[in-house]
Amino acid sequence: MGRYIVILVSLVLGLLLLSTTGVTAQQSDYTGRYVFKNYQKGKGGYVNSLEITPAANGQLHLNFELTYLYMAGKAETFHEGSGEGDGQLRGKTLTATLSDGAGGSCRVTLTFNETLLAGQYSINVKSSNCAINVVPDGLYTRILEAKNPPRTGAARTSLQPEVCPDPKSPCKTPAKSFAPYELSFRLPSKLTRGKTYESLPFYAVILKTYTEESCDADDHTASIERERLKIQTEYPYNKVFASYSCPNLDAVDYSFPGKLDSTGERVLIMTFIAVYAGKTQAQANEFLGYVRTVYPKASLKQMKASYEILDQ
Repeated sequence: MGRYIVILVSLVLGLLLLSTTGVTAQQSDYTGRYVFKNYQKGKGGYVNSLEITPAANGQLHLNFELTYLYMAGKAETFHEGSGEGDGQLRGKTLTATLSDGAGGSCRVTLTFNETLLAGQYSINVKSSNCAINVVPDGLYTRILEAKNPPRTGAARTSLQPEVCPDPKSPCKTPAKSFAPYELSFRLPSKLTRGKTYESLPFYAVILKTYTEESCDADDHTASIERERLKIQTEYPYNKVFASYSCPNLDAVDYSFPGKLDSTGERVLIMTFIAVYAGKTQAQANEFLGYVRTVYPKASLKQMKASYEILDQ
C-alpha cells in the first residue's frame, strides 16, 4: 500500500512540475516588431523588418518586409521582397514556410534569445530553399515602442503631456496642428496665450546637424525635409523629427543638454534631424547601439518638447 502511495505522490508532483513549466513557457511573449539592419550608406546592406502576431491554434504569424540595397556603379539601387506564414513555437525555436503571394516560398527557422532587458528579445533567423527575392537571414532586435496610457474616462486635459512617437499615430489637438516634421505631444484642448507647454522628458538620437539652411519652403528647408522623410523609412516605428531655424512662431521647440553654450545665450545646435529613442535610458541606450551601425556619430539626448502661442 505504501508503495502505491509513493507512486501516486510522484505522479502528482510530476504533473504539477509539467504544469508549472508550461505556464512559464507561455509567459514568454514574442509578439511584436523586430528589425535587422546592417545597411551603410555607399556600401549597401539589408533593412529588414519582422512583425510577429498571434495566429490560430496557438501558432505565431510571421510577416517579413525585406530590402537589400547595393551599389550599381556610383548609384544606389535595391531589391525588395516579402513573405508571411504561420509556425508553431517549440521551446525557443520556431520553423515556418513563408509565402510571397506570387509563387515564391522560403523555409525559415527562428531562434529566440532574451536580451539584458527583461522581456526584450532578439531573434536569429536562418533560411533555406529561399525564393522570395531577398533572404531574411540575420539577427533581429525587438523594437521598443511606447504605448499610450489607457483611457480612464478622465478629461483629455488630465492626461500626462507625453510625446506620440509612432509616426503613423501623431497626437491630435484642436489647439495645435503639428507639422509633419514635428514630434507631437499631448496638449490641452484649449491653450493660454503666452504660456509655455512642455512634454514629459524623453530620449532621442540626433542623427545629423546643419550649420546653414536656406528656408526655401517658408518654415523649413526642402532639401533637409527630403532627407528626413528618407530617414523615416529606415525607422518606421519611431518618429524621425527635425528642428529648423527658419522664422516660424508656431513651431515646436526642443530643449536638451548641449543645445546652448555655457552662458545659455548662444544656440549651438539649432537645425537637426533626430529620431525618438524611448522613455527610459535603458531603452534609449539599446536603440542608440542599433542606430550607430548606420550613423556612427549619432548622439543620445534627453529632451523635452515645448510649444507656446505667440503673438504674430
